[in-house]
Amino acid sequence: METNEKGGRKWGTIIITSFMVIAFLGITFFIGLKFSPQDIVNICNETSIDEIPMVNLIFDSWGENLYDSDEDIFKYWIFNYGDKEVKEVYVTCIALDKNDNILSSNTERYGNIASNSVAYGEMITSATRIEEVTLPVMIPLDETDKGYIIGACYIKSCKDCEILHKRIPEFVELYGE
Repeated sequence: METNEKGGRKWGTIIITSFMVIAFLGITFFIGLKFSPQDIVNICNETSIDEIPMVNLIFDSWGENLYDSDEDIFKYWIFNYGDKEVKEVYVTCIALDKNDNILSSNTERYGNIASNSVAYGEMITSATRIEEVTLPVMIPLDETDKGYIIGACYIKSCKDCEILHKRIPEFVELYGE
C-alpha cells in the first residue's frame, strides 16, 4: 500500500490551521474578558474628547515578509475618538519574549489622523531571530521551553492628544510610559 504524501501534508495543514484558529479565538476571548468595549467607553467619558482628542491603537497582526525574510511586518488600527485632528502620531512596534523582555523595537512616524476616524497602518522592521527561528513563533520553540515570542504595537506619542493606553495600568507597566 502506497502512502499519499499530498494527503498527509493536507491533514497536517488542516491540523495546524485549526490549532492557530482555536488559539486566536482563545486569545481574543481572554482579551475580551479583560477589557470590554464598555470599559473603553467609560475611560473615554472621563475626559472631554471635544477639547483633547483621545487616540487608541489596536494591534492587528504581524509576521515575516514572504518576499524578504529579513523583514517583519506589523499591522494595526488607530482610532481617533475626538472632534479634532490628531497630529504627529508616532507608533512603536515591539517583539517580546515570554518574560515581557523587549527583543526588538522600532518607532516610526505614522502622520495625522482625522477627527472621529480610524486608520489602518503597517510597519516594516528588521526581522527578529532567536536561535535561527524567524518570528512569529507562538508555540514553544522546543521541548525545553526556551520561550515564546509575541509582537505588539502601541502609540508612542502624538501632538495635543491623549493616548488611551496610558490610562490602563497594565499597559503603562508593560510599555514603561
